[in-house]
Amino acid sequence: MAVPPPAASANMPSVPPPPPPAPPSPPPSSRAFSSEAPASKPAGKIDLGSWKQAFSKFGSNADQRIPAKARAVAGGAASAPTGGAPVAVLEQLRMEWGRFLEHLSAKGLQVMVSHLHASDLMACSPDGLVELGCCRKFSYEELQHDADLLAREMADFYKLPLKVSVRYDAARDACTREKSVFTMFQELSESNEVVRYLIKEFGGELVY
Repeated sequence: MAVPPPAASANMPSVPPPPPPAPPSPPPSSRAFSSEAPASKPAGKIDLGSWKQAFSKFGSNADQRIPAKARAVAGGAASAPTGGAPVAVLEQLRMEWGRFLEHLSAKGLQVMVSHLHASDLMACSPDGLVELGCCRKFSYEELQHDADLLAREMADFYKLPLKVSVRYDAARDACTREKSVFTMFQELSESNEVVRYLIKEFGGELVY
């Protein structure tokens, strides 16, 4: 048989219940983080100042990015005499060529003039090198021998620092070579219809 617990005495003091546990502290808000963290730039904004500074440095050092060989060529062109202007122009020489030949004849150089009549002004380089093309082998050899004298006469007449280079134009020589009488009669017997008819019908012969 169960025995009931003894009844509490009316004179015993009552014990208060323990206090409830303190609630956990709330996590720090995003505002607190944003106030402490450094301000960041918007993702879509471009810092134009830094780009401008970079481009200015890029432009100021443009010659450093050119290869050394290219800089040397550019420097050589810039240092050319008279700022790169040619010493003479071919058309300028051709305009006075007839008067130059008369000038040589007046000085007693008729033989040189006869050889120059078989030559043409072919080119003139920016530094004053005149190229003559000669269509006769003999004239070419004579002018080659007198190239220094010819250069001095040209420099004196044109008042320019000219030099002369003579070359033999073999292709033009073959086209302008004088034909012998035998060659002309042979071509006539092959191309002229009347001559061909006389030879064929009457047995004619060409007498040279």
